[in-house]
This record gives sequence, structure tokens and C-alpha cells, in this order.
Amino acid sequence: MPIANARAEQELRELAGTQAALRRLATLVARGEPPAAVFAAATREALRHFGGGTARMIRFESDGTATLVASEGTTGPHVRAGESWQGHPPAGLTATVRRTGRAARVDDYRDVPGGEPYLREGLRSGIHPAILSSAGLRPALRALGRRSAVPVDIDVRIDGRLPEPVEVAAYYVVSEMLTNAAKHACASVVEAAAEASGGTLRVRVRDDGAGGADPRRGSGLTGLKDRVEALGGTFSVHSPAGGGTTVCCELPVMAGGGQPDAGPGEEPMRPGGSHCAGAAPAHGGGGGRTDAGGPNASPPPGVTKVSSSPDSRNPARRCQPGHPR
Repeated sequence: MPIANARAEQELRELAGTQAALRRLATLVARGEPPAAVFAAATREALRHFGGGTARMIRFESDGTATLVASEGTTGPHVRAGESWQGHPPAGLTATVRRTGRAARVDDYRDVPGGEPYLREGLRSGIHPAILSSAGLRPALRALGRRSAVPVDIDVRIDGRLPEPVEVAAYYVVSEMLTNAAKHACASVVEAAAEASGGTLRVRVRDDGAGGADPRRGSGLTGLKDRVEALGGTFSVHSPAGGGTTVCCELPVMAGGGQPDAGPGEEPMRPGGSHCAGAAPAHGGGGGRTDAGGPNASPPPGVTKVSSSPDSRNPARRCQPGHPR
């Protein structure tokens, strides 16, 4: 029953969020805003609702071409709103929808010939992985760690399954931060922790990279914040220039009586405790430095340490604080 109640509450929150989005769009139309502004707002609302890091509105023209009407989220040199949408792969979403007239999905652009531009802007998977659906958050996070281009210390203390929207949100927080650590922050190690207790899932990801991430500039962090807050959770970022980046989120759950599987001698993450203390709200603000023994400290007993091969990283990269996120 607790899980069923949590799902019912989540459905009500999603319905309220959808109605609020429709009201915002209707207000723009009633004010006579230009079509470009309405299209951009609709795309932004789609990204806020569905998450995933990117949303685009594409118009199919009568001459067989396509126009990128609006884009929110990840970007690249090929993303130019208001211009012809060119260079999309023959097996990608644009070409498939145009050819079939039906909805389509791409599971992973790494498997699509010609998908390199999308990979370079940070797009990878169109749906969450099968391991998350079939096995739950704990094995899915450990699988993320094994695939990471940066060594990861992972501490997952979750018994059983959580509501699917919560698992998906937590998964994408960790996935996005691992991608940022490797792609932008040039981090040498990442610490990730997830723990469910007292009706709350707490997730913390910290890297030792360049820092300077600013969600106010519009980025994947903004999409993560929207996804978490849509579930009634909180999302915070602490990223001083040169001081690494720490992201913390808390999501309300009713896990059905399971207790975190803390190892011998471990203490669970405390609500508002040291694991997330000092992290600034995602919209900016102050906050002290967050530390958890340093990124190179030995993990305590029971922590799963997943490290990738050093050859998978590029030590010659140069990163500057204020990297795009």
C-alpha cells in the first residue's frame, strides 16, 4: 500500500504539472506572443515534463526538408533554431518519423550510423536502460560506474525497488554527472552515493574536476533540477571554480519497509547531514565546501568501488572552470 499511495501521489503531481504547463502556454498565446516564443516555450515545457536532457521541435516542410523550430537542452554547432535541420542520420528520429509518419525512438545514438554529432553534444540514450527497468536502481547505478570513463566510488544502500519515476530521476542525476565529470570537468575520480531511508531517497555525486558549473546558464543541470522538483524533491549544486562539483538531491519515496543495506561500521546518510551539507540551491547562492574524506580517500567497508581503465581517459585534456553543463 505505501508504494501504491506514492505512485498515486506522483500521478497527481504529474497531472498538476501538466495543467500548469498548459496554463503557461495558454497565457503566452493570449498575450499575442510571436510564434517563435510560443514554440520555444512549448519545447521547454516538454523538456521539463519528460526530462532526458534535450527537447526539440522540428517542422517537416512540403519540399521534403525539415526546419528546427526550437531546441532546449544540449546543443552543438549543428543546432541552429530557425534554420534548416540538416545532417540528421538516415536511421535517426527525424528521418524515421518523416519516412513512416509515426512516433519513433532511438535507444542509443552510438548504434546509429551518422549519429556522431548527437554524441558530441551529449545525447546518448532515448530511453532508460533495460537493467533499470528489470533490476532496479542499485544494479543500474553500478552498471553506470563500470562504464564510466572516470573512476567511480559508488555506495548504494537501497533495498528492493522504488517507484519507477524516482528510480529514473536518480539514475539520470548520476548518469548526467558522470558524463559531465568526464566531458567537461576533467575529473580524476567521482564519488556517488544513494541511500533510501525514512521515506526519502538521497543521492549525492561529487567530482574533483574544474568546477564552475552554473545551472543559471541553462544546461543539463536545469533539466535534472526540473525532473527532481517535479517529483516533489530538492536539487542542489555546489561548484566553486577549481573546487569540483557536488550535486545532491532528495526524492520522497515509500520504499515498503526495506532498510538501507549499510555495511559494518557504516552510518547511513543523514537527512540534511554532511553528505549534502554546503551544497547551494540549483538556482545559485552560497554554501561551504562539501567534503567526504577527499576524492582519493580509501572507501569505507561495504562501499562498492568501480574503476575504469585509465586508458579510457584522456589525461592531455585541459579544462577551465566554468565549463558548460
